[in-house]
Amino acid sequence: MWDELVRWAAPRGRVRLDTGRRHAYPRGDEAVVGAEPPQVPFAVYLGDAGRMRTVVFDLDAHEGTAEARGRVWADADTLLGLLDEAGLEYYVCRSGPAGGVHVWVPVSGEDGLDEAAAASIGRAARRLLATLDTAPLHADGLVRPPGAPHRDGSRAELIHPTDPADALSIADTEANDAAAFARLAALLCADDERQEDGADGGPGRAVDEAELRLRGRRLPMPDMVRHLLDTPPADGDASAHLARILPRLALARWGLTDVEDLVEAEAGAPGLEHLRTRRAGGGRRRRSGPDAARVLERQWRKAVGYAAQLPSRESVAAVGAGDPELAALAEAVLERVLDGSWWSRQAGPADRRVLQCVLRQVLRSGHREVALDVRRAALETGLGRSTVARALYRLASDGRLELLSRGEGREASTWRLADPAEWPDTRTDQHEHQGGTQGTPPPTGTPRNPSGDPGDSAPEAAEPRAVRSRSDLLAEVTARLDRAAHDVWARTPAGGPQGLGRHAQTTHEALVQLEARGLYTVDTPREELVTALSAATGYTPATTARHLDLLERHGLTTTASAPRAVTGPDALDAAAERLGTDGTGAERAARYAAEQDAWRAWLDELDRLRAPAALTRRAPSGAYPRDERGRPDHTAARARSAQARAA
Repeated sequence: MWDELVRWAAPRGRVRLDTGRRHAYPRGDEAVVGAEPPQVPFAVYLGDAGRMRTVVFDLDAHEGTAEARGRVWADADTLLGLLDEAGLEYYVCRSGPAGGVHVWVPVSGEDGLDEAAAASIGRAARRLLATLDTAPLHADGLVRPPGAPHRDGSRAELIHPTDPADALSIADTEANDAAAFARLAALLCADDERQEDGADGGPGRAVDEAELRLRGRRLPMPDMVRHLLDTPPADGDASAHLARILPRLALARWGLTDVEDLVEAEAGAPGLEHLRTRRAGGGRRRRSGPDAARVLERQWRKAVGYAAQLPSRESVAAVGAGDPELAALAEAVLERVLDGSWWSRQAGPADRRVLQCVLRQVLRSGHREVALDVRRAALETGLGRSTVARALYRLASDGRLELLSRGEGREASTWRLADPAEWPDTRTDQHEHQGGTQGTPPPTGTPRNPSGDPGDSAPEAAEPRAVRSRSDLLAEVTARLDRAAHDVWARTPAGGPQGLGRHAQTTHEALVQLEARGLYTVDTPREELVTALSAATGYTPATTARHLDLLERHGLTTTASAPRAVTGPDALDAAAERLGTDGTGAERAARYAAEQDAWRAWLDELDRLRAPAALTRRAPSGAYPRDERGRPDHTAARARSAQARAA
């Protein structure tokens, strides 16, 4: 029965072979479909002469993590619901050991489906299904059919229905006619997608196929690409990290040769890990030179195709025009961070750090709307996750942030950074806003001294600084957060070692910023420095003086009359070691990682329980810990995750 299903899925009567088991199917390495399927990995064409005989939706798990498999199952549920609503019949196949899924939708009738219609459906579906790979959605597309071997030794496995005879009956359906695919296109709003492409003459016309690049003048490397090259992949997802780099270069009108030169010049860049190594077992294995070149070309083709499909508003010109505005916004936020009148004395330090954490994500992404995971933000700011959560909602209450969507499942809450010019000026009385960020404002147009009155001793306002580039601002905000997250400031539960705390850190950072802006020198009288620091932090002069004495005792300022901040890692590490707080951040990171592992495992369990029965991959009984009443035991799950990480 398997051979009949393969013959049905191969409209050209032949298959392409991967004899080297390198996930490459050379055009010259083909075989005629015979009585027995080939014993090496093979793939079938999905159509012939520009007409699709089968439409296959390839949901890719990429790195094969539990989280990636969860995203695939979520997208599969969405896709199958749409196919059912459109009246299309299908069979589902597990593509390989990583957890990817192929949804096969045969086309009824002898005429098939125009490949342009299939491509349009694919592009529209890609907006809804994050794991969808649209590369196979054309007549020359190649997909391994059910039963085909995988290069790692497994096989493409039918999971709905499980009997190949049932799948063969679906392949012979008469329900999947042009009208049914038109209903699917309407459900996906594919007509809107085609109109967007048509406004610019269609995405394909914008591509120079010879150089594999978008037509137009090549632009310099975007600042964000430089940052991504220098940044290790988050959570070890090297493939997803590369997928953030290549489309930006494609939008800058780079060609394949340009990218190959960049990869050669940046051979050791952390952001290119996916090109150097591939996932193997529990680690990564180095790729050969030819394998790395094939991966780069394949991923670059995807990046150029994606860039060509974007509507004009997402062009490089539009993105570039927004950068100065974003940089100006960041400068304004940083100015407010250094103005103590906007912040309460107790909650202000946490709120400032969290706001800068949001700002860093904004500078990284280039958009004012960002998703923020509280545990990751806690590690970036050196605060606890509950402290971060409270700070986010205070900032929203005070008009610094806008909550766009609350986190649910695998999705973090989404926040929009407000322009400081739009912040409500409700600083008249901080006692009226318990828990808010507002403090008492200075008189309009004058520097603020600690009492709130204008005084001769207040420092003169600095000249407005020129707006810096987005990459420079990102580097500064990152440096600020790195200093703030150091163990020297960490507080632990009662009875444990205590660091210097967030208030001393606020004074230390204000000292760094005032010196960077040239607002004082070593010859500045100490009283004037205390006044300036008080205006920046909102603390009284007496509190500020105590902070300076504390910082000096621990070697974090010089001993001059107007001390300078010491920010070197050796000095910070030595102070943390003396205080006994060194390693606090690492312990917190391990605890949060265990909590996240347990949460992802629970979401995977929910996906399994909610999936249609025919598609459920049954896990062994008790895969997720249960207590004696059969209820999920999340504490045991966290402990198990922590033990696994320790091992």
